[in-house]
Order: sequence, then C-alpha cells, then structure tokens
Amino acid sequence: MKIFDSAYLKELGVVDVGYTEVAEVSIDSRLRFNEWIESKKNGDLKFLSESGRRTTLENIKNYFPQFQSALVFLFSYKSFKKIFDDYYYCNDDSNNEKSTFKIASFALAFEGFDYHIYLREKLQLLALKLKEKGKISLDASPVMEKDLAYRAGLGFFGKNSLLINPQHGSYFIIGALLLSEKLSEKISEKIPRFLSEGCGDCTLCMDACPVGAIDNDRVIDARKCLSALTVEKCHNHNHNHNHNNHVEHNCQRMIFGCEICQEVCPYNNHNSLSSASPFSFYYNSYPKIKLITDWFLESDMEKFEALKKMSNNQFRKLFKDTSFERVGRVKMIKNMSN
Repeated sequence: MKIFDSAYLKELGVVDVGYTEVAEVSIDSRLRFNEWIESKKNGDLKFLSESGRRTTLENIKNYFPQFQSALVFLFSYKSFKKIFDDYYYCNDDSNNEKSTFKIASFALAFEGFDYHIYLREKLQLLALKLKEKGKISLDASPVMEKDLAYRAGLGFFGKNSLLINPQHGSYFIIGALLLSEKLSEKISEKIPRFLSEGCGDCTLCMDACPVGAIDNDRVIDARKCLSALTVEKCHNHNHNHNHNNHVEHNCQRMIFGCEICQEVCPYNNHNSLSSASPFSFYYNSYPKIKLITDWFLESDMEKFEALKKMSNNQFRKLFKDTSFERVGRVKMIKNMSN
C-alpha cells in the first residue's frame, strides 16, 4: 500500500496496514459474540450486552453513518515485549526474578502512556496526512476492531480469540481510520483468511491458560480471564475469586493484565529478537515507565503503604495518562493484595 511512506509508518510503530469497504461484521464474529453474551461469558463487561451497544457493533454505519471505507493499522509492541521480558530476569546464571509482581507489557510499551491516548495521537497524524474526512477508532469505540482488521486481511482469529498476523504475531494494538469516502488510489485489498487456518491442531494457548478461560471455540470467558479480572473495573469479585491474582507466572504474581496465551503462541516466538536497548534505557528515558516500574514492579512495603494512604484523587494525578489512572487506586491495591 503506497498511501503512506513505509518509513513513516515504521516511525509510528505500524507494522502492517489493510483496507476494507465492508461495514458489516463477519457472520462468524456476530454469532460468536451473541453466543458469548447469551452464555454470560462477558462477566462484568455488562455494557457489551446492552441491546443498543450490540446493534451498533454489528455494522460500522450504526456508529458512523457516513462510513465508506476503513484503513486499519497494527501498532506493534513486540520488540518492547522482548525487552520487558528480559527485565524480569537477572542477566546471570541464577536466572532469579527481579520483580515480585508482573504486569502486561502493553501497559509500558507506549512510553508508559495509556495506549488509547498514545495511539490516538498517532492516528490523528495519519488522518492529517491522508486529508480525508472520518473518525478515529480504537478498542474503546463501539466497533469490533478485531473483526474489522480481519475484514481488512490483517490476520486470522487464533484459538485464544485474538487476531494473529502470520508475520507479526499478536503483540499489537489495532487502530483504524473510518472514512466517509472510498479511496480513489489503487489499493490491493488483502483477502481475509479462514478464521482458524493458522492454528491447525495447536492448543498451546488453551493448555497454558492457568484458569481455563479459553474455550474450544475461540472464546474467552471474562469471568475467569486474568486480564479481564485485573484490568477491567469489575463490580463483582466473587465469581472465581480464587483465580484473581493468586496465579503465579514464573514465580511472579500478575497484577495487571496477562499475556500467557500469547507468550506460548508460535507466531509470537521472539527468541530471535535482540534487545536493541536494555530496559534501563526506557526506564531512564521515559518518566511514566520509571513511575510505573518504581511503584508496581520495584515496589516495597513502604511504597505499598503509601499507595493505601493516598487519596483516589492523588492516585489519579500521580498516574495521569497511564493505564493505571483508568484502573484506579482501589483496584490496584486489590490486585497487589490478593
């Protein structure tokens, strides 16, 4: 695709881009979503079961009536994931863990900012360059972004329900520009792949999930999923409470997000990646990464007590524009205490 210079896309962290003019979600995704809701596997994500929301999600035109086409981008954090994994272990033969707690790499991957804030700015830059009228879409928008990326030929749905790009794996955030016009420039549309052709008989993600949250049919049970339980603002913590944060991964307790099903996926094999810069470079270069690391990864009892004593407003100010501002102080204290 020649609309954007490849060097410019790389500078923004984009590893692949697709185009589609299909507004309606795929039949398969619609059926699975409705079954997921009806079986109550959305758990405390009750807003997704609202009839108005479900109708909006079925067709982009229900959200953006002027829709004619979409450019879909994959913003990768795969290389940072490798660097972040290296951080957790001492670089010596003892292979001792450096941190008691573990958080998902996407929480720091975008200079420590909440990726919704960071990537919205990148999408705004792309929109300005394109000079077309439209809307920016991230996963907070009422759009099935994974299915939109599938329609744009950017990958297939893995058994862990995530979109997997054969070349880049699944360590990426999907962002899109919803356009009110079809692009006149010649674009070779990528052909959507069969939904599970890339997984074959592999069940590594299902076998590795410590709480059995992955069903046989590319469905995640949010009532069990560690990522949903530690990141989303759940109101009812009774269901499968023993699963919440008591699971240890490499002797570290997960307190924000979970990437186990991605870590075992063959498409995410990053052993060949070399860390161009050590984690210390990011720690010293980006204040928000330092902040998150100091409070949640290098945390001691004194820090934890300070966290409990500060007000919710103080917490929001301290972690402004990070993923932790959205999650909140009370939730993080629970995550670290369980």
